[in-house]
Amino acid sequence: MAEVNNNSSPQNIKHLKAERELPVWSKVSDPEKVCVFDQGGGILKVRFYYVPGSTIWAVNLVYQAAAPLLTSLTQTWTPIPDQFSSMYRQALIYRMYRYINSARTEAEYQKLQQEIAKASGADNAEESNVFLSPEDPLQDIPLYWTGF
Repeated sequence: MAEVNNNSSPQNIKHLKAERELPVWSKVSDPEKVCVFDQGGGILKVRFYYVPGSTIWAVNLVYQAAAPLLTSLTQTWTPIPDQFSSMYRQALIYRMYRYINSARTEAEYQKLQQEIAKASGADNAEESNVFLSPEDPLQDIPLYWTGF
């Protein structure tokens, strides 16, 4: 987020931490966290922690909805969610080797099992609010540039 009414150089920019859920909060301060709730029907609810105060911030959020879940056998595979594309690819390779009775069938089956294990563990990993922050800034610009 960037401070709108501040003409200093460099511009006052703060990074928000994305969270899956945030409690209802009434303390007013500069926001530190943000979460987006998809309420369905194209409606998104955005919640900040803390409530923005008198300082006006411009916030740029990037949000991507998850692909629809398969609920019946009559549904098509499209669009295949990005996080599952490697699993689908490996399953196709395994089935092709199995069809031609190749000696590589067992090895490709083991790879498929690894992809399935990774895919089933991905949903659990998304539930975590644990994030990484670098010790040193990623930009090589000093916090307060004096121009010397």
